[in-house]
Amino acid sequence: MVQPRVLFFIDGPVPSVTDKQQANTLRGQGAIVSFRNVRYVGEVGAGVEEKAHGVAGAVPDVYAGHTTAEDAIKAYQDGLVAESAGMVALGDVLATGGAAGVSAEEVAKATAAAEAAKLAGGGFQPSQSPFKPAQ
Repeated sequence: MVQPRVLFFIDGPVPSVTDKQQANTLRGQGAIVSFRNVRYVGEVGAGVEEKAHGVAGAVPDVYAGHTTAEDAIKAYQDGLVAESAGMVALGDVLATGGAAGVSAEEVAKATAAAEAAKLAGGGFQPSQSPFKPAQ
């Protein structure tokens, strides 16, 4: 799963102590946080919005309809729970497969279920990421 990327908007060139504390809280919940100076954000409709999973801080009008950082983090955490539940189920099948006489078909079903749980978990898969990582 790809960690959610959060744009944290600040009013000025340097984040305040409070901004840093809030950003660190988001980081502690699994987010990658990038600060952005709200004074240099484009106008609504300019088409220059930076893509991210969520926004926080002094969010400008152009980003008003975007997912909040809290919602993006919750979706990410829910995805981790779903993914780990699927992996536990798969591990149980694989661990008992030989002894319990589980067929290859049942192993394939458990594998498919684990993959489905992974894909259903928040939508933060690398192939579905809304931004391209730096190369």
